[in-house]
Amino acid sequence: MIRPKHFLSSTAMLLLACITSFAGTTIKDFRLQHSDRPLSVEDRHPVFSWRMESDVRGQKQTAYQLSVIRKVDGSELWNTGKVESGQSVDIEYKGVALQPEKAYSVKLKVWDRDGRQYEDSTSFETGIMNPRISAWNGADWVGLKQVKLDAASMPLFEIESDFRLVKGSVASFILGADDIRLRNAFLNDFGVESAESYVKVDFDFGKQEVRIFRVGYYKEDKADTPFITVNKSNYPECNLDEVFAAKAASDVHSVNIRVEASNISFVLDGKDVVSMPPRGRGFGGGGGFFTVGMTGGNRRTASNFQIGKLGSGGDYPAFPTLSAVGFAAAPGSEVVYSHYRILTTGQSEDREVFCPHRGPGYSIFEGKPGVTVNGRDITVVNPGAREVRFWADPSYGAETMLRTEFSLADKPVKQARLYASAMGVYTLFLNGERVGEDWFAPGDSQYRETITYQTYDVTEMLKAGRNALGAELASGWYTGFMTFTIGNYNFFGDYEALLSRLVVTYEDGSKDVFVSNPAEWKACKDGPVRDGSFFQGERYDASKEVKGWKEAGFDDSGWLPAERIEK
Repeated sequence: MIRPKHFLSSTAMLLLACITSFAGTTIKDFRLQHSDRPLSVEDRHPVFSWRMESDVRGQKQTAYQLSVIRKVDGSELWNTGKVESGQSVDIEYKGVALQPEKAYSVKLKVWDRDGRQYEDSTSFETGIMNPRISAWNGADWVGLKQVKLDAASMPLFEIESDFRLVKGSVASFILGADDIRLRNAFLNDFGVESAESYVKVDFDFGKQEVRIFRVGYYKEDKADTPFITVNKSNYPECNLDEVFAAKAASDVHSVNIRVEASNISFVLDGKDVVSMPPRGRGFGGGGGFFTVGMTGGNRRTASNFQIGKLGSGGDYPAFPTLSAVGFAAAPGSEVVYSHYRILTTGQSEDREVFCPHRGPGYSIFEGKPGVTVNGRDITVVNPGAREVRFWADPSYGAETMLRTEFSLADKPVKQARLYASAMGVYTLFLNGERVGEDWFAPGDSQYRETITYQTYDVTEMLKAGRNALGAELASGWYTGFMTFTIGNYNFFGDYEALLSRLVVTYEDGSKDVFVSNPAEWKACKDGPVRDGSFFQGERYDASKEVKGWKEAGFDDSGWLPAERIEK
């Protein structure tokens, strides 16, 4: 009989099997509020969860025991005792009331089907536990009440202007020029690559008609052929007789051009240009009738003309966007344009984004052939025999950057917690390093009712002496375009803002609290992120990068004082 070198008795083999069984069972993912060691628990009755993982067939939990201890004094606030139960999800805390901004440790015991015991532990901290801003120790919403304009990504806008015909009978407005999507065939759905693109609108008092030219958008577009001509011949039921008769041709006229997701409509001298009688509401192509909601509760009725081929509405690429704007001058003409401005629509309250005192102003038109700028007047003269056209990009500004500096006491730091929220989304930096790993914090919410916040452990990011805290803000779900309903632009507000509170606890138990407030923060609207939007993407200009702004010692004397932003 041949015997193996190593022989185990049946008893030893049974013991080995038991040990193997025991070693193959573990407790994992012991969590509070379904989070791993959270730092800002707000619920006064949080829930605990864990899971048993085993390679033993038929293994199961038969009992558990939880113990919650307050770290500051070692008090046990809750002990369930041994509970005969297989439950391991959403076990509600029912101990002594949790206190704001306190640290707690939790111990767990679990028994399996054979009575073996397993242990695990975790910890958590409570948050501010108070929805009132007064609990933030004087912190306030800070930002800058300055609008920006990224014309390339603006499919919803109005252009308003007065004009006076000194010579000739035509006033011409240009918009949607040099659309970046039309410079490269890869960037549009029709393979168009145009050296020149624009939409031109003529108000012709001689012929009593409105002409829309579309150039460079599609291969069939022609500069000398109107895309749409609105007159009595083409639209017998239109109201142009009434519109053009409102004032004499030599009077000062007012015009409003509204563009909304590929649709364009007009108001001349306070009268809507209507090409057909009312036939219901909604957008349609090439002359549909629609009713438009206006700021302040007013409503206007006008005919819309669809410029883009893909369709209208927020779920289609819109043509045109605002892009570059300007004027055209007919041969032998002289027209004075006054109070020219660009407005946002949607839900905005601060609507004026371009005028003589906002953005670069009329300086963008200076130097163009035949153009003279004088205060609120733009005079365009064309003594030649051919039409003259010119335009310029009205874009300016960028997403908000914020910064502050603070000094720590000359003693050891025990811990530091940074609480932060935003109207919009934020990215935080402490001494040049990014805080946390969150993207698009604080996340979406019904901002008029609830705004969430995050808490970060920044203990290791602090430095002795002077420190710098900075933030980049963007629209997120708060401002700009955040839904497919394009009219929801700036639904919750016009300006992004940051709310922050840094609590530094020293080894001796003392604390310093540094909060966001206008008096101690600086703001900038001329950084590299020119525009950031979930729907329109991000436009980044590396030439605008500001070196060192996230570090202590940066010279921010050129930055503006931060402003308090109303929620």
